[in-house]
Amino acid sequence: MLETARYLITGNVSVGSDTRLSDYANDDTRAFFALTEAALGPLDQPERGRHVDFLLVARHEVTLIAPALTPPEPRLQVA
Repeated sequence: MLETARYLITGNVSVGSDTRLSDYANDDTRAFFALTEAALGPLDQPERGRHVDFLLVARHEVTLIAPALTPPEPRLQVA
C-alpha cells in the first residue's frame, strides 16, 4: 500500500526474494515505485478508485508505504 498527498494506492511490488520492503523503499537510486495490478483512488473516497495493470508512482510523492494486510491463516482447532 502506498499513500500520497491525494491518493491511496494498492498493488503488487516485486522486491526480490532477499530484499526487505524497507530496503526497497529507501533505495535512493530508485525514482519510481513500479506496481502491477494496481488500484488507486482519492484518499477521502478510495472506493471510487480505478484499476490499472501497471502504474509508476514517483518516489518523492509517497508519504506512507506499508505491506498490504492479509487475513491470517485459519488455525485448526483440536478438540
